[in-house]
Amino acid sequence: MTKQWLELRILNNIMLEKLFTNWSRQWWLILFFALCTAITIWQFQIVGETMKNTIGYLPFDLQTPLALADVQNQLPAYTETAKQQYIVFLLWDTAFPFFVSVTLCLILARALIAFYALRQQPFTGNWLVLIPFNAAIMDWLENMAFSLTIWNSVNWGETAVLIKTIKVILSVIITSSSVLIFAFVMLILSLRQYLKK
Repeated sequence: MTKQWLELRILNNIMLEKLFTNWSRQWWLILFFALCTAITIWQFQIVGETMKNTIGYLPFDLQTPLALADVQNQLPAYTETAKQQYIVFLLWDTAFPFFVSVTLCLILARALIAFYALRQQPFTGNWLVLIPFNAAIMDWLENMAFSLTIWNSVNWGETAVLIKTIKVILSVIITSSSVLIFAFVMLILSLRQYLKK
């Protein structure tokens, strides 16, 4: 059972690698997912501001830095109205990590294609293109932890704050910036090579 599950996971990852690699060759798909990312950011910022008008605070997810003491102090403000607004926020904040992760995967795949082209080698796929999905996984875990804190118990607050901290460091600072810097460098090097021809 474990061996079959592992083989299925490997097959799924290979299929995703190929999909992102193929999609990254279409600039309009990268722009489409980037646009979806922008729309979801815009929407959950609007809902966040609505919540701020209701409870006096932005949702936990939009506060950086955020300490456990902040969660404990703000939690009583989550009335039924605020909870309903938070559900709407969660819908947008569930879509956002998906779109931003796909966008980053496509950008990384495109940058790897350029990297291999500079070395005069074909690029058919690599597990590296899936790394940006850690952003989605961490964001969804953060959403679950804050939801448990709001609807279940403040005891989940410590876990939520920890996940949020790891997400910011790993996903936002390290992964996203590394992908964008690498893509920018590959763009410059590719343009430089093109102009030499």
